[in-house]
Amino acid sequence: FNCALTGRLSTDLSDASGALLLDVANKTWSTQMLDICDLTVDNVPRLYESYEVVGHLDESVAQELGLNSSIQVVAGAADNAAAAIGAGTVGDGMCNISIGTSGTVFVASDQFKEGENNAVHNFVHADGTYHFLGCMLSAASALDWWMKILESTDYEQEQRVIGQLGESNILFLPYLMGERSPHNDANARGAYLGLSMSTTRQEMTLAVLEGVT
Repeated sequence: FNCALTGRLSTDLSDASGALLLDVANKTWSTQMLDICDLTVDNVPRLYESYEVVGHLDESVAQELGLNSSIQVVAGAADNAAAAIGAGTVGDGMCNISIGTSGTVFVASDQFKEGENNAVHNFVHADGTYHFLGCMLSAASALDWWMKILESTDYEQEQRVIGQLGESNILFLPYLMGERSPHNDANARGAYLGLSMSTTRQEMTLAVLEGVT
């Protein structure tokens, strides 16, 4: 466990199921949630910042791997937070966008801020500050799904023949695995809108790219 874990502490106990045990703003376990779960601080691990040293390589493991047992073990960070450090997304207002299986917009912040309707996630950043994260669960994976429908593996060819982004009359909602931002809804599903008898394969491919964007 480390402070990169996320939580959205609810002040409305009727919606407490949407909160995790971590009080992100204060970087502590939530006494509110511990009480609801009939737990105490003795039942949960100690919290560390992502960069803190939590121990050293076990002697037996060091010998097996041929490494020095003085190697430090640090708490570590979540994937997006660690990648953001590597991308230089450090400092208030710095931002990056990453497109993989899912797509994320990551914004570093010096302060914790509660967003409206939990439209974005609030996390502790790997450098000890905070960050906001908006996530589309299906990004490059949506294109991968469409290519399987086309029974094609030639991504370059399928995209070479499309027009400019923003010119399609077809809309694609890429909710193939539910959605997280800004509508946190596991039951959301994808859709093509605006199809007609004249709709082409190329327009549908373009719509997937635009929908993810």
